[in-house]
Amino acid sequence: MPNISREKELQQLYDRIMGRENLLLYGPGRMGKTYLIQLLQEKLQGRRVCFYRSLRGILSSSQYINELVRDLKKEALKHASLEYRLRRFLDENPYDKLQEMDEMKSWFEGLTATLEQISLDFLFIFEDWHEWEFEESQPNLLKHFKKLNKARNIQLLITSHRPEDFSKLDCSYYEVPPVTTEKLLRSVSTINNEKEAKTLVNFAHGNTGYLLRILDHIEKTGSADKALLSFCSELHSAFFKMKFRFTDLQWRLLRAIAKDERVLQPHSFDFLVKHKLGAASSVERALKNLSDSQMIEKTEEGWTVSNVLLLRWIQWLYS
Repeated sequence: MPNISREKELQQLYDRIMGRENLLLYGPGRMGKTYLIQLLQEKLQGRRVCFYRSLRGILSSSQYINELVRDLKKEALKHASLEYRLRRFLDENPYDKLQEMDEMKSWFEGLTATLEQISLDFLFIFEDWHEWEFEESQPNLLKHFKKLNKARNIQLLITSHRPEDFSKLDCSYYEVPPVTTEKLLRSVSTINNEKEAKTLVNFAHGNTGYLLRILDHIEKTGSADKALLSFCSELHSAFFKMKFRFTDLQWRLLRAIAKDERVLQPHSFDFLVKHKLGAASSVERALKNLSDSQMIEKTEEGWTVSNVLLLRWIQWLYS
């Protein structure tokens, strides 16, 4: 199984946690945040009791509290003093009737007070903040985090696709860096030279998860060029169905942006003529729809397709 070293990043995160910082770990999807968290939990064994909870797929406040308590109980089984105190707290403070986020305030205060009485250091890991589906309840969720953070022996590590305003938590920020050509060459013996490594890094935009999938294809096909073709072919059945979600103009605009990869002015006369897109007013509406649905995004270098896999598949499809 191919692997890409993240030792430097792991050590940086470890040092900051041991320095008792709260951290927001952020970066695009598949950049390696979950992988780093798994490594970090292993490295922190014996130094922090880690409670992990993803906020993905939570459909109600009661589901959130139930799954959080399940995670607490599971980890508490490894520590006798924690298991006893937690069981006593839950007996005295039932959570099964808590339905709304604002009802949980005193419960979290009690949990914090209970954990503060235990001579252990705790790290609460909340992953996928950006996937919390109840935007109106995010302030209350943040209040829960703040309650936990009042304890001297509790730290927070939160992950998101983007930087968030967690200033009320006195939170530091750590952006997961993309994989570089040099790192890929050092980590993977099957990469033959710097040019090949650079091609793969550019193709995946330095994304750890996508690079690992491409490396799997290299092992199967024997070459980087064949691996990229094989990888795009693998995506085809899933992505081709997406085409029918768009109007004809939206799809042609998406295809044109993917072909150029970065577009400074997608409603400029030259771009419209080059890709035969028609009236600027219609393209402006299509651009807004694609942007609102997060299919494209505006960066410092210009407009691009948000998902690098979709970008590469469209380029492959129309090459």
